[in-house]
Amino acid sequence: YTDVFTKIKRAGTFYIGTRFNKLFGIDVGYDLGGDKTRSYTFTTVRNIFGTNSNVGDSVQIKRYSLNAWYVSGLFYWELSRCFDLVFHAGLASLQHKTTILYTPAGAAPIDMRIKTKAKWVGRFGLGAQYHFLQYFGARALVTFDPTRNLSIVGYNQNNAPFVIHPFKNATSFNVGLFAEFPVMV
Repeated sequence: YTDVFTKIKRAGTFYIGTRFNKLFGIDVGYDLGGDKTRSYTFTTVRNIFGTNSNVGDSVQIKRYSLNAWYVSGLFYWELSRCFDLVFHAGLASLQHKTTILYTPAGAAPIDMRIKTKAKWVGRFGLGAQYHFLQYFGARALVTFDPTRNLSIVGYNQNNAPFVIHPFKNATSFNVGLFAEFPVMV
């Protein structure tokens, strides 16, 4: 599906977390990615949506996005006073949305009736963080999500049902700043 669906190359993550002690913490957050549009014209006969396309047919994938609510447990391995390796594992509710407009050669566009479902998946990753000031630092993480489990279910240009799995597994690279404040109890 790489010809038809675009890669999501940029995203943002918003999260809040707490560190219980030097070793453990938890993050709850939201990943917002995509909102891309891509057009593709078939140059050969292909079966993408459960039936063959014709040469000259085109498809437009509109407002294609992948978002996730997640919760992750974190394990910190302190290598120095200011530098930690971070390992995380948790659950994410992956949500993808799109609109598919199929245009047969020389005919009016057809808005395919599709459904996308959120799916709970396990996610994990690793990274590092550095405190450049007492309460402020930078973090870089690599996260792995099994997005290949997501599907699009709908009716194609001939009104026949189809199911596709347009995603491969996702690897996300996150770099950002954080603030960490002690709580007096």
